[in-house]
Amino acid sequence: MTNFGEWICSAVHAEGVRHCAFEDRAGLSSGLLYRWRTGGHLPRLEIFIQVCEVLSRIRGEHVSSTVTEALMQVSDYRMALKRQER
Repeated sequence: MTNFGEWICSAVHAEGVRHCAFEDRAGLSSGLLYRWRTGGHLPRLEIFIQVCEVLSRIRGEHVSSTVTEALMQVSDYRMALKRQER
């Protein structure tokens, strides 16, 4: 399982978009995707949603699908799902 940073970098790459172009489209500072990928940190919620919105537009899919996919990369969310299964 990847972390959010690894996932977003892979997803952007899979769409054929350069990281710097995605950061610009999403209004992110330069190098932020790299820092998320290597540092394992999560963006603030409003930035998380903003990133998902931009990716969903690029993919041509509804934002809820992208948000759900992104959430599955967050270990705290996966742990919450496991706890609920008990």
